[in-house]
Amino acid sequence: MHDFAKRLVGRDVYVFMFNGNNVAGRLLEVTDDALLIADDDGEMVVSLRYVVRLREHPLDKRGNKKKIVL
Repeated sequence: MHDFAKRLVGRDVYVFMFNGNNVAGRLLEVTDDALLIADDDGEMVVSLRYVVRLREHPLDKRGNKKKIVL
């Protein structure tokens, strides 16, 4: 998970956690055990221990963000 997260640095991502919470924002930094994510409200740190899945925000053929259903 750590290596995959490093490939997504600088991109908009969705983070799915095991307790059912979802976090969306731009992935700024990946450390050994945490992700630094920025959204409109500010920055947050998410522990990689609780992350189940990382997903890059999909784009349409024009480069605009698609709306996805969680």
